[in-house]
Amino acid sequence: MFIEHAYYQSAVPSTVYVLLYLYTSTVSFILFRKAQVELAWFAYIPFLSLIPLLWTIGKSGWNILWTFIPIVNIIFYLLWTSRFLRVFGMNPWVLLLFFIPTIGPLIFLVILSVMAFSPAYYYSSQRITWTSSYRR
Repeated sequence: MFIEHAYYQSAVPSTVYVLLYLYTSTVSFILFRKAQVELAWFAYIPFLSLIPLLWTIGKSGWNILWTFIPIVNIIFYLLWTSRFLRVFGMNPWVLLLFFIPTIGPLIFLVILSVMAFSPAYYYSSQRITWTSSYRR
């Protein structure tokens, strides 16, 4: 009896996490398709999903190497995410909602979902204001 109870306790959160990951990946996939990135399906592969994000903001995929340096990876991820929001016409200050304890990531996921499913938000490479080394 105890074993069955322990199984269901661990299976439900795992299922929720898998479904949440699939939804997040699908939202990313749709946003990458809006940006006309060729390898948008990388959104479903955990570490490779950063490469289409970098291409969307006009950076080389080699910038993924910054993620291996502690603390620097956090700074670069925040910069990349704010730039990602900017190229879709969203205010980069929305990124601050991510830091609300407990519900911040869910709020940010809702914002990304609105960007993905709303025709009001579209990709424009002219919104990239920093110099970039990669252009399609």
